[in-house]
Formats: sequence, C-alpha cells, structure tokens
Amino acid sequence: MTNTSLRTGFLTLSLLAAGMLAGCGGGTSGPDRVAVSGTVTVGGEPVEVAQIQFEPKVDKSDIANSPTAFGYVKNGEYSIPEVTGAIVGEHQVRVRIVKAAEGEEEEETVVGEYRTSATVQADGDHVHNFAFDPAELVRPEDEEQ
Repeated sequence: MTNTSLRTGFLTLSLLAAGMLAGCGGGTSGPDRVAVSGTVTVGGEPVEVAQIQFEPKVDKSDIANSPTAFGYVKNGEYSIPEVTGAIVGEHQVRVRIVKAAEGEEEEETVVGEYRTSATVQADGDHVHNFAFDPAELVRPEDEEQ
C-alpha cells in the first residue's frame, strides 16, 4: 500500500468517524427542557440539604417523553440547568430531606419528603419557591403503613 493510499484511507475513516459523532451527540431528542430554580423553606427556615425533583404529570403511556428533572437543595436554594431541567407543564414536586453521610463508607439517608405541585411555563423566569410546614413531612415509614 502506498503513502497516498494510506492517507486517503485515513482521511476517509476520519470523516466517517466525525460524521458519526456529529449524529450522536449534537442534537436534542425528547421534549424541550427549561432551567428551574428557587428556594425551599420549612417552617420559614431554609432547608440545609435536600434532593428536589420535578416529575411531569402525564399519562403513563407517554412516560418516555416525560423526563424527570433532578437537582439538589443547599442552604435553601436550588438550580437545575436547562440540559437536565423540567419540561413545560404540570409537575409533582418532591423535596427529599436527606441526612448527609458522616463517613466515606456511609450513604446519605432520606429522612422524609415534602410534596407539592408546580406548573412550568414555556416563557418566564422559571423560579419556583416552595414553603412547607414541618407537619407536611412524609416519612418513609409512614408510606409503609
């Protein structure tokens, strides 16, 4: 094989690989997402550490087109970027209060969760602030009953 053949073959493979990569990651699939942010308080105090998720309220047959947005609350604030944000529409919002892991071997523990609803609009600032009463906490053991 000559140097020209090798160069042509390498160039062809490079262009083919570049084309395949461009088709794999550059586009978007699924519904459009928007960034969401806001505050979370319980009894008027900012929540120290929690997980927050926006679950679309959709027909179960359309669950594949209804991604859940997930983020973390720290010192009463959360921000979920557009790339993993909420889709437009009605959502069940869950705020899971967690106890941080104390050691490297230990995992965080879910203490309980607060639940509410929110509507994510196509336009606007997408700020959703949540204020809960301590009595609204649903503990894992409460759901087992």
